[in-house]
Amino acid sequence: MLEASQVCPFNVNDSVVDYHLVSDGHNAVQGILVAATEKLIRKKDTLAGQAFLKTVLIDVDGLALLNCLRECEKPEAGKTLAVLNVGNSYTTLAIIGNDNLPFVRDIAYAGNSIIEKIAAQKGVEAEYVRQKLSSLESADQL
Repeated sequence: MLEASQVCPFNVNDSVVDYHLVSDGHNAVQGILVAATEKLIRKKDTLAGQAFLKTVLIDVDGLALLNCLRECEKPEAGKTLAVLNVGNSYTTLAIIGNDNLPFVRDIAYAGNSIIEKIAAQKGVEAEYVRQKLSSLESADQL
């Protein structure tokens, strides 16, 4: 837990933490750490229950994105692949490095922040920007 507390942006004592050790075959071992708050896990489990579904596995958003990237792009040896998902509340960055180890980060700057910034620069309400963006073919029309 000490290692997790050094890299997690939230309190690991209120979280579920898991890890997987990966050997590079040359006596070096690296680890993959995954953590999520219990509150987030309960929220997703409740949502599934409301849809009359039974939760058997919950994937961290960033790792789900990483798994999609691996399946869709099949990384070549020595190449680095990255995907950026700009959501409403968070932006998720997933990178598969040339060592084939993943790097995933959630960034608390996303669609809402961008819309609010555009609204402030244009001197309009954020809802106006949302409506325009949802009906536009081009951002130039804003």
